[in-house]
Amino acid sequence: MAEGFERARETVEQALSLEPDLAEGHAELGRIRMLHDWDWRGAEVSIRRALDLAPGNALALRIAGALAQDLGRLEESIGLYRQVLESDPLSAGSYHNLGLVLHTADRFAEAEEAYRKVLELGPQRMLTRAYLSLTLLALGRGEEARAEAAREPHPLFHLWATAIVCHPLGRGEESDAALRELIEKYGEDGAYQIAEVYGSRGEADTAFEWLQRAFAQRDPGLTEMKCSPPFRALHGDPRWGALMKKMGFEV
Repeated sequence: MAEGFERARETVEQALSLEPDLAEGHAELGRIRMLHDWDWRGAEVSIRRALDLAPGNALALRIAGALAQDLGRLEESIGLYRQVLESDPLSAGSYHNLGLVLHTADRFAEAEEAYRKVLELGPQRMLTRAYLSLTLLALGRGEEARAEAAREPHPLFHLWATAIVCHPLGRGEESDAALRELIEKYGEDGAYQIAEVYGSRGEADTAFEWLQRAFAQRDPGLTEMKCSPPFRALHGDPRWGALMKKMGFEV
């Protein structure tokens, strides 16, 4: 994973050496600084530069929306994603991202609406049904949530959503089976998602074990941890503040 980011950085830096005012280049550099370097200030500088050069650039707006969400500026993130959709109303990816931040902001009905739009545009799009299942659970529609988790086409996120959704529905065996399979099949690549499952259960010690593993691997998922709903039960734990500081987040 780190090698891929370094190759991407080399490509972007080469492009910017040839064309210093390439908005997409600055936006992509911002993405790398955010997802791999955890350099929030550097990411903000790159993305601001991209938007100065091309204020309506969809790529720059999407990356700016992701950064704002990661930093906890949820209303700003929602506004940025809506701005993308004004110019590209058929962008399934932007509706998905909008759904994520709306759910994070506890605006569950609006999040469901955004996810439904994604599935209208692309019924087989990966990840959306998994995240929709968590929104339906938050809305108190447990069996619908379980059904959407079962329909998620991405195998890792199918297991992730099933493990999270089934536990509070009293389907402990189903949740435990999904979690075991998630660990067996994706323990190397899915440390962050496994941590989220344990976090959603309030099992702090195991959640932190997997978060530390994700940190050691520089898992890009950690960029979302500050506002991730499954981790809310951990916020009062001293280990949470310590990890947030290691990630460079303000606490």
